[in-house]
Order: sequence, then C-alpha cells, then structure tokens
Amino acid sequence: MILMFSNVNIKLRVALVVSFLFFGFLLLYKQDLQSNEEILTTPLSDSQLASERNKQNGLSTTLSSGEIEFDDNQADLYKEIVSNLLRRHYKKQELDDKFSSDYLKTYLKMLDPGKNYFLKSDINSFQKWSDQLDDYSQSGFISPGSEIFNIFKYRYLTRLNRNISLLEDQSSTFNLDTNQTISYDIESKDWMSSTQEANEYWERRLTDLLIRQFLNDEDENLEDAKEVLIKRFKNQLRLINQRDSQDIFQIYVNAFASLFDPHTSYFSPRTNENFQINMSLSLEGIGAELTTEDEYTKVNRVVPGGPADLHGALKAEDKIVGVGQENEEMVDVIGWRLDEVVELI
Repeated sequence: MILMFSNVNIKLRVALVVSFLFFGFLLLYKQDLQSNEEILTTPLSDSQLASERNKQNGLSTTLSSGEIEFDDNQADLYKEIVSNLLRRHYKKQELDDKFSSDYLKTYLKMLDPGKNYFLKSDINSFQKWSDQLDDYSQSGFISPGSEIFNIFKYRYLTRLNRNISLLEDQSSTFNLDTNQTISYDIESKDWMSSTQEANEYWERRLTDLLIRQFLNDEDENLEDAKEVLIKRFKNQLRLINQRDSQDIFQIYVNAFASLFDPHTSYFSPRTNENFQINMSLSLEGIGAELTTEDEYTKVNRVVPGGPADLHGALKAEDKIVGVGQENEEMVDVIGWRLDEVVELI
C-alpha cells in the first residue's frame, strides 16, 4: 500500500483501516418518530423560494433536478433532534438571535471552509435568516439549509467547470515563473465580492496547483500536471452530484449540534453504518484517525504504539493526496469523501 502525502511518499506494507474516535453526545437516526407537534407553515412554497433565491443572487441558471430538498420526515427528525439536545445535553444553550447568527456562520463554514465558492452577495442574502434560525429549529422549518446548499452547489459546479475548461483550453497560458502570491490564510480572507474577483483568484490558484504538482512529481510536464488537475476536478464534480438530501441534512444538523460542543454529532444512517464498520476493523489497521480539511483527507492523530507510530513516517497533520497499491497507478484522492478514501485504502 502506498499513501502519497502532500509532503512525503510512504510505503506501508500493512493493511490500512482508519479508526474514528468521536466523543461527546452522539445522536443516531430513529426509524420511528413519535412527535405530534406541528411544523411551522412555510410562507413560500419550495418553487417560490427557489425563484426568489435566484432573483436575489442573480443566478440565470438553476440546477433543476440537481437541487436537493428536505422532506417532511427530515423536518420531523430535525425538530426531534433539536428538542433532545435542548433537554438532554449537559451543556445548556439559550436559543436566541446570537445562537441563530452563529448557526448560520457555522453552516456556511462547513460548506465553504476556504471561502472559495460563495460570493459576498450570497452571504449578504443569507443574512435574512441570521436572526431566524433559532425559531425555525424548534418548529422543524429546515428550508434555509437546502436553499443555502443549492446556491453553494451552483457556485461549486460553475467554478469546477470553468477550471476544467481553462485547463483543457490549449490557448490558456499558465506562467509557472510568476512572482504572484496567493494566500491561504482563511482568517484574514474575506468572501469574494464579484465573479471577476473569483475568476482572478482561481487563475492564481490553478497556477499554484500546477506548481505544486510539478514539485510533487518532477518527471511530469505541464500537460501531465494539467491532466492530474482535470481528473481531480471531474472527480469533485462526480462527488458533489452524488450528494443527496441525507448528506446535506447531516451537515445542517451538525452545524446546530456543534454549537453545544465540538464533539456533539449527528450521524445519518449511511454515516453510522460506515462508522460501525470502521470501528469494528480499527484494531486491524495501522492506528490512524483521519478527518477532512477543506478538500483534503488529513491525519488527525497517530495512535501511540500502532504500526504507523512504529513506522515513524506518518505524522499528525499530514494530508493524504493519493493512494495506490505498489506497482499500480496512484489514485488522486483530493476532494474525495472521507468514506470513499477509507474504502480505497
């Protein structure tokens, strides 16, 4: 087994299974809901909300069949999760406008942690919910979660397709000897104010990614490096289009739950199944916990005394960028879902 890291290539001839250790209050999906409380009546239908969203954000293209929408069962489950957290969590929270504002910020950060896709106009339009989400959470009204994600998905798809077009266009030039700089400091970075600013940022970022690809494999030429990035972006397109309402529901609920404490999480049925599989096999693995950070799978912790610890090359904070069996082609895993990376290795 070969794991390619952002700063080192390591050969590990052992079976690798990733263990996940989660602490805190764990909420699992309940098949039978017994809540008889009424759900808040929405002031607009889903189609009206989508239309209004596009007007506010200047979107001339909709995702139609690609948009996600939460159903009534998820609304009921959301209300029950909120109720359980408020009644049973050891840390008591007051649902007020500050909580609502923090909830919105956390959800946006979970969707776009690097501030690479949303525009400032999107963020401004979301502020209509900044003092409403606390009330909505107790009534089971979850449309803001899907509305925000659908705008994110539009921005994400648009950006990836443009990146691919630039890389495939033979007339596009990338100056790898440039003195331009690009900052990845999220704390000092603001949301981009326009499509033009976003395009300029991503052109610099593509140049940076090509340079990094060269540094990672000195035998590659420019076309090889472009092809690696094209495959990466196409894979990211595949993954975003595979995300369904269950995936987004989990993110939206966890944005709420994390405000109680960072280790309070909700698992969707699919995530819970993956968790159980990984936990049952963890003792056979190399003893490493993985997490996701932006588009990367990152080593969160190396278990003391485990094979990875004894080997000495794998360290916490390493980012896994490729996985492959010895003598086989390396598979680029940047942008992959964590469960798919686990399945591959």
